[in-house]
This record gives sequence, structure tokens and C-alpha cells, in this order.
Amino acid sequence: VWALGCILLGCILGAPLEKRDDVSKHGFFAFNEQGIQRLIDESRDKSAYLTELVADMLNNNPLQRPTASAVEDRLSNFLNSKPEGKQAKQAAEEKRVKEAAAEERAGPEEAETQTRPVAEEQRVRKEEEIRQALQAAEEQQAKDALE
Repeated sequence: VWALGCILLGCILGAPLEKRDDVSKHGFFAFNEQGIQRLIDESRDKSAYLTELVADMLNNNPLQRPTASAVEDRLSNFLNSKPEGKQAKQAAEEKRVKEAAAEERAGPEEAETQTRPVAEEQRVRKEEEIRQALQAAEEQQAKDALE
């Protein structure tokens, strides 16, 4: 959960954390509370909802961090609250149903060979959903700033 929080924070801020000079100087990956808080504060301008999730994920106390399942639920709720996320989810679900039907029609040997591409597609789909969510959040933030 900590590592995913670092990745998401880098996505929100627009660059991997390890590429930032201020992070490497202050030892972000060594649980530097002040450095973490500074970066979280910096990211609030871009996406308040995702920043709150990331703040929870980067809690210094592992017992107070959300579980992976809770993170998935919160990201799913975020994606489903955006029109772009709903469309992507619907398209992904339609594709999954078609793949499942094709696997059902295929014999056991064919189904085994289809498992790897399906798993890869699921990973790519999750990455795309996260990318779309971040983009939508940035667009909403820009829109809010104009209002």
C-alpha cells in the first residue's frame, strides 16, 4: 500500500518521486514525515480526493493504512463518480463478458492459452483507469480553479 501510495503521489505531482531533488535529499522513502506532508500539501491543488487517499496510504503507521482492498474500493468509487470512468468501466465490462463467452465456447486447452493475455489486459486496463482518473481529476481541478 505504501509503494502504491508513492506511485500515485508521483502521478498526481506529474513526476516519479525518486526523480525529484527534494525527495532524494530529504529521504522520502525513509518515512520522512515532514517531506511526506509537504508533498501531500503540494498535491492537494491537483486532486483533493486522490490526495486524501494517498495521505492515508502513506501513513507512517502501517496499521493505520488502508488495506489493498479498501484502496481498490476507493479508487473504484472515484472512477465511477466521473463520467469518463463510467464509460471506461462499461467498455471494460462488455469486453470481459465477450472474453468470458469466448472462453466458455473454447476447449480447456484454448482457455489456458487465453489466461495470460487476459491477465495482461486486466493489468493494462487498471493502469488506464488510474491514468484516466488522474487526468479527470486534473481537468476538474483546472475547471474548479477557473470558477
